[in-house]
Amino acid sequence: MAVLYGPMVYRWCRRFGLRAEDAADTVQEVFLVVVDAIGDFRGGRKGTFRSWLRTVTRNKTHDAFRRAAGQASAVGGSAAHERLSQLVSAVASSDDGATDDGDDVWDCAVERVRAEFPSHVWKAFWRVTIDGVAAADAADELGMSVAAVYQAKSRVLRRLRQDLRDLEVGE
Repeated sequence: MAVLYGPMVYRWCRRFGLRAEDAADTVQEVFLVVVDAIGDFRGGRKGTFRSWLRTVTRNKTHDAFRRAAGQASAVGGSAAHERLSQLVSAVASSDDGATDDGDDVWDCAVERVRAEFPSHVWKAFWRVTIDGVAAADAADELGMSVAAVYQAKSRVLRRLRQDLRDLEVGE
């Protein structure tokens, strides 16, 4: 079972925003739950097992985020850039061709936050955080001050973090 479903569970973990090493650990945790609970599983229609497996994966991913939230971590620098890049990759990728409800959650979260900001604020955030452009270059490109670019980046990141925390608590 792990050989068949393992790669799919790993992909889900990565799309939910886990780092590669955390995703590998979470895959193991998912299959521990599956082994314990498979006797209680009652499937009837096509796709039920996959949906159940995805729910278990999402719950274990949230557990991993909760554990990580209890640990001190840096807020800026390359670690924050990597984490946000993972989020963007999660939203942008759909390489297995399947429509997964979890992908819609991520898409909605990013689009919801994006809709809260004027386009120039979002562009400043995107250019500096995702594209890795220097703040001064983004400021010139967008006709903003360097301070305004930094403020845009900070405001969008803060709102994204809040929205993702709300997603974890709400599910």
